[in-house]
Amino acid sequence: MGKFSRTFSLLKASWDILKADKEMLVFPVLSLLVTIFFYLIVYMLAFGSVSSLVNFQYVQRSSHLTYYIILFLVYFCNYVIAVFFNSAVVACAYVRMNGKNPTVSFGFRAAWSRIHLIIGWSFFAATIGLLLAMVEERLGKIGRLITSVFEIGWALAGFLVIPIFVIEKKGPIEALKDSAKLLKKTWGENLISGVGFGVVSLILVIPAVIIMILITSMAGPGFGVPMIITMVFYFVVVSMLVSVLKTIFQVALYQYTRTNQVPDGFDETDLLSAIESKWK
Repeated sequence: MGKFSRTFSLLKASWDILKADKEMLVFPVLSLLVTIFFYLIVYMLAFGSVSSLVNFQYVQRSSHLTYYIILFLVYFCNYVIAVFFNSAVVACAYVRMNGKNPTVSFGFRAAWSRIHLIIGWSFFAATIGLLLAMVEERLGKIGRLITSVFEIGWALAGFLVIPIFVIEKKGPIEALKDSAKLLKKTWGENLISGVGFGVVSLILVIPAVIIMILITSMAGPGFGVPMIITMVFYFVVVSMLVSVLKTIFQVALYQYTRTNQVPDGFDETDLLSAIESKWK
């Protein structure tokens, strides 16, 4: 419970940073819009009709090479979009924590200046994703178990990758190694903070779901579709908000573990409690 309490303290500090620079919310919104646009293009090119979808399913069964190439390209483009906009958030959060006032244009410039690193990391991550998909497909239930375990380790090892290559401009492999090293100092809080941010999402979502179900049941089935649309919109907003807050926390944790300097807006006691057991 103490660790969860610290997580909420860190969440509040991240929220204060976000309130100081609400412009950072532009990036997840744009990321969502670009991702939707990308998938619409993919759908129109590959699944423009029912017959095209059937043909693609046939390709999946008969030509694994073509299927895997398409899957890799989808993974790669999806990573590039997500990492690009997340890098912009990292750059803005880092500048804000060091006493300056970033702008949206600054975030875009910072992300674009690291586009080669973003592409490199996206290529690496997409390759891992493709390999995991192949293992899961070929080994069935055992493959799903293997990939589930690996995905947990992969997510933890790469927890600080984006702050490292955005701030230090290191390549993907070197950034992953540094992230894993920092993880050894902060593994407990990294894990519990990830759980904590998930709990926050649930706390925000569950009451809304209950209220919407009650309204729909009392108002009649005619309100079902509007309520579903409202719920989806609310889920998306909560997801984007929590994602930005978690990214801000990652930047703060990175700065403190890397430089031993407390970022503006954060309390040293909370940050120290995240790593002191590993530093003793």
